[in-house]
Amino acid sequence: MRRLLVLVLSLSMLVVAGCGGGNDGADGLVGGLTVSSSQTQTDTTGNVSFTIKYTNPYKTDMVGVPLNYVITINGALYKDVATNFATSGELTVGYVVPKDSVTQYVKCVAQTGNLIASKIESVSAYGVLALSSPTDTFAETIGASITYTASGGLPPYTFTVTPSAAGIVTYDPGATSVTLYRSQLVDGTVSIRVDDSDGNFATKTAVLVAPAAP
Repeated sequence: MRRLLVLVLSLSMLVVAGCGGGNDGADGLVGGLTVSSSQTQTDTTGNVSFTIKYTNPYKTDMVGVPLNYVITINGALYKDVATNFATSGELTVGYVVPKDSVTQYVKCVAQTGNLIASKIESVSAYGVLALSSPTDTFAETIGASITYTASGGLPPYTFTVTPSAAGIVTYDPGATSVTLYRSQLVDGTVSIRVDDSDGNFATKTAVLVAPAAP
């Protein structure tokens, strides 16, 4: 009787062990989870993409396997998503991150069952906002022009032109530059200011000199 009881217990253990082989991997006991990333950057944004991939040596159809992923930017929670793998064990998510005055670190942490994987991408900071021009002094002719070009900061830009006296210049603002035209042969100055969309500004001063008396 004792031998029969031992045999029954042994068979029961084998049956339980056999059930583990059918694990679909959703609890993280089978398979692997990875997060890869890529990005492209423009002057104003970083386009960050994360690809989350779950593999299971015992299962090719991953439809319905639960997935959670969390996106943080500089350690602050940006998005917390609970979903399932749809047509495969791979999911790609993308985010457009506006550039800032500091480098931003975008992190993706993914989890399915007990499997956890993560990846970090850094979006570089924009440059210092500046105004530049070939010269800051108008030629002594009506219609003489100076173009100031903005760079750095976070576009779009807003230009403000303030002459020391009304009517001594006209100006034509564009997306990244402003052109000033001399309209009178008088002495004076013109203040040029550019503001970006992140609260930064830069200034320059242009000088008008009247022609010397004959």
